[in-house]
Amino acid sequence: MAISIEALKPAAALKFWSGKVPVTKKEFNTLCANAKARAFTVTGMAKQDQVKAVLQALQKMLDEGGTLADFKDQISDIIETQGWKGKKAYRVENIFRTNMQSAYSAGRYEQLQKSKRLRPYWRYLAVGDRHSRPSHMALNGKIYPADHPFWDLYYPLNGFGCRCIVQSLSKRQVEAGGYTVESEMPGPTMVKMPDGSEVNTNPMPDKGWSNNVGKNWLAGLNS
Repeated sequence: MAISIEALKPAAALKFWSGKVPVTKKEFNTLCANAKARAFTVTGMAKQDQVKAVLQALQKMLDEGGTLADFKDQISDIIETQGWKGKKAYRVENIFRTNMQSAYSAGRYEQLQKSKRLRPYWRYLAVGDRHSRPSHMALNGKIYPADHPFWDLYYPLNGFGCRCIVQSLSKRQVEAGGYTVESEMPGPTMVKMPDGSEVNTNPMPDKGWSNNVGKNWLAGLNS
């Protein structure tokens, strides 16, 4: 008897994305943080029907699965109209990767909240390759209680292209691993990068990313 395995859909990410409302950048800028978590916009795109088309294309990628190439096919007319080619081709990849990661990150936050009684500690994990930023690497491995203010500021994503994630830990895992649970907010520090170099950095989120998209989303649902 043949056995087939189907990938499970990211239910929490889809739940986050299904409530997104397309708005223009001008409208987006007037919203509070909780409302922004439920809104969707594209910088430089003034026509709401185009914003909606990009939103729907991303929804299809989450719902059915798809690659960056699939996404480009879905919005080929918009890419042509906006001139997102050549040196500007990075815009399409930024839109795709950032929004996919944001959806997964927000969905992950909801899952972490549901399990924090049994797994009350969260660990920040950076990818640690040549694309990792020093400010993100400075947070790699840091563990804070789930309700610590650290997560209001540093819960991923912390910039365009950020691939950082959060791992939950039980008290037993923390003790068995001999891990240190932080209490103070991070400050400037020397960071050893994957290539062996050392960089002095202040581990702050990139400009405009000092928020917790998952917390803002859940708060918006309850407001």
